[in-house]
Amino acid sequence: MIVGRYIYALSNASVSIIGSDVIPAITGCPVTTTDCSLMCADVSSAQNIQIQAQPQTVVFLKNDLVIVCSITNPTQLSSVFFIQILKNSSTTFDNVVSVTTGQALPVQWKDTVLQNRASVTGNIDSPRTAQLRLTIDKNSVQCPTDFKMYSCKMSGMSTASNPVTEETSPITIFYIVQPTIIELPRVRILNEIYDTPKRQFPVGTTIQLTCQGEIGNDVSKTIRWCARKDGEFSFTGMVQTPIHSKAFPSGCQYTRSSVITYNLTSEDIFTEFLCESGDTGMCGTGTAVQYVNISSTSAQNIQIQALPQTIIYRETDLVIICSITNPSQLSSVFFIELLKNSSTTFETVVEVSTGQTLLVQWRDTTLQNRASATGNIDSPSNAQLRLTIDKNSVLCHADFKMYKCKMAGFSSTALEVVTQETSSIALYQIVKPTVIETPRVRILNEIYDTPKRHFPAGTTIQLTCQGEVGNDASKTIRWCAQKAGRNIFTGLSHTPNHSKATPLGCQYTRSSTITYSLTKEDNFTKILCESGVIGMCGTGTAIQYVNITIAQSSFLIPFLSGNAVGIRHLRQQQLKKCVNQEHNGRGPIPSNREEHHTEPGPNEDHLYTELHTEQAEISRETGQFTSTPDNQYSELHTINRQLETPHLLQCVLVDDLHMSTNCKLSMGLPVFSRGLLKAESWL
Repeated sequence: MIVGRYIYALSNASVSIIGSDVIPAITGCPVTTTDCSLMCADVSSAQNIQIQAQPQTVVFLKNDLVIVCSITNPTQLSSVFFIQILKNSSTTFDNVVSVTTGQALPVQWKDTVLQNRASVTGNIDSPRTAQLRLTIDKNSVQCPTDFKMYSCKMSGMSTASNPVTEETSPITIFYIVQPTIIELPRVRILNEIYDTPKRQFPVGTTIQLTCQGEIGNDVSKTIRWCARKDGEFSFTGMVQTPIHSKAFPSGCQYTRSSVITYNLTSEDIFTEFLCESGDTGMCGTGTAVQYVNISSTSAQNIQIQALPQTIIYRETDLVIICSITNPSQLSSVFFIELLKNSSTTFETVVEVSTGQTLLVQWRDTTLQNRASATGNIDSPSNAQLRLTIDKNSVLCHADFKMYKCKMAGFSSTALEVVTQETSSIALYQIVKPTVIETPRVRILNEIYDTPKRHFPAGTTIQLTCQGEVGNDASKTIRWCAQKAGRNIFTGLSHTPNHSKATPLGCQYTRSSTITYSLTKEDNFTKILCESGVIGMCGTGTAIQYVNITIAQSSFLIPFLSGNAVGIRHLRQQQLKKCVNQEHNGRGPIPSNREEHHTEPGPNEDHLYTELHTEQAEISRETGQFTSTPDNQYSELHTINRQLETPHLLQCVLVDDLHMSTNCKLSMGLPVFSRGLLKAESWL
């Protein structure tokens, strides 16, 4: 066995003694004990650096991500030069951060992006305390960016005065995302098109329950269904096999839906269903759980149906049907009525009855003008009353009330008159917002909006959007952004300020304002505001966009008064020539003055011209602007330019500063054209 730098030669229970004359020949070192012969050996030292993840599997948004590099055998080192944390990027490991001797700041960041959301401590004062610790706060951890392979590397001097450089084997940081969002189960009668808000059904009704929600970061996970009948203490898993949709990625995890079919029996007096994900064992242990209560009723001869019960305003007809459910229990039907709630009572809207000249009898003559009704009571098997209001005639407040059906007939079993009413049902509406304004832009703390869409990095802007939000007053306007190089829009993390919802017709309107600080990453950022959203960004029924860019590296060139006047004179000549070419199809604009330029007034601001350095050059000898050879455009901005013309003139100049033929007199805003140089003049 190895003890320090010596080897004891052991054989079973006895010790083999190697003669003192042999030891020096083998090892080159003397015998130091009379009991056992020791052999001096150049034994390879143990690893001096180790890496630890605390924990190695991170529960997303619940655990900090911590990586520690430390010295394991400090007695074998006399000093440590540096310790590094390396992270795998595609095929290589790159230095993320290090602690190094001989630096003004011992901790040296290499990954400056990670530096903005992580912290590091470390020292290499002595091998015993040498350590490097990287911590990413749980609220700053990003998936999958941070969940990569990491390793540690160190360099130092051994106690034998030999340089030592070692690197650990890489470790992988794993993560678990627990689902937290799942929707309430939706209910639909089998073979119907739309979901129903009803939660009470006749015995024998087959219903479908649908649940959609998050399932975590494991694509194989599904949504589980459990049920608890009246009188039962706990939920049990349902034996019915659900149908699961394909899992779709959503942020750091996946979402999917699940549908289960259930036939109501007389035992379902009160049955509670749950759907859940992130479950760890028994029913009800999921991290995302929702419930729905269903009850069954005894058989009845009359039923009411709304097709659908939730109307999409201006998209769906309103249809209500009264029909016989157990025709074999009746020998005849005398009448079927449809009743509508008005304040505290139900009043008959329309009916179909025997002994009338007109089979269908209207009681609500106002509704009769915009609705139709059909029905017959020839026999119990086909007795029915159907009311239809065309989607374009539906009134958003008047028609969405409580309705019920009533019938009278003769029982074939009890041989008596039977009169029954259904329970009342409520009709609901969904009004989709369709109108929303283009986002208005304002620089923070300024009074007025600005038409500018191009700002220096570091500018804080306010974006305001106003529009419809539908008939739910709690709905708001959502903001999303898409930066250059990204394929999709993502929700902005900034908290917007929403105005109070104001009723307007069948729905509400409100405004929303969000504050956004431009960074160097916003070289072209597309921002949208939307309402009527159903999922991912960009799915709203009312949506508008605005494009925001930041000024790239540029320089300001002050022009002396004489040069400014000369350039202005050239501009005025070009502008006049261009405008004279066409004056709204009526020939040149008449002028009774000579061509001249205006000297700068005493209160005129100092003129600057902003040119992108990669797009334009200025000749040192002539002071003239010269275009670069490529077809890029340059933006020539002038500030407080005073021209003697009563209107805002806009002309587009080609690269050699000649006026294009598409010059026009306009009161609009300047328009940028790729490959062209823009000149602007203000009154």
